[in-house]
Amino acid sequence: MGHSPKRSLKRTHVPSSSDLDVIDLSDEDEPKSPSLLPSGSEAGPNDAGKRWPADYPVNDIVRFFGDCGDHPKEKLSSVFQRHFPNVPFPRSTYYDNLKRWKTAKQVVRNGAMGKKWSVFVAKARKK
Repeated sequence: MGHSPKRSLKRTHVPSSSDLDVIDLSDEDEPKSPSLLPSGSEAGPNDAGKRWPADYPVNDIVRFFGDCGDHPKEKLSSVFQRHFPNVPFPRSTYYDNLKRWKTAKQVVRNGAMGKKWSVFVAKARKK
């Protein structure tokens, strides 16, 4: 019951592909059961090796941003863990990416839905 999975975290900066700080993580124990995940979220038991936010769908990240606004008294880290349960909360990355989303042109945001966050970032830079 009090056992938590061992994790290996590595923070890297990837300037050429996404200009984002990313966190690679891998669990040494079994991941959480899919039934414990929020419905509609892409975050799940196969998240080991995924980089947040670059490898996550724009839809999931935008849903998270909206949920933060809907629950202003709840800690950001708690809302984040509901949406991305296998990813440690990266506070500075959250604010950087929220700003990136809010300042992007609407046409770029609309075109990014259904794609990975890294695709959105690359297109937002071009416009």
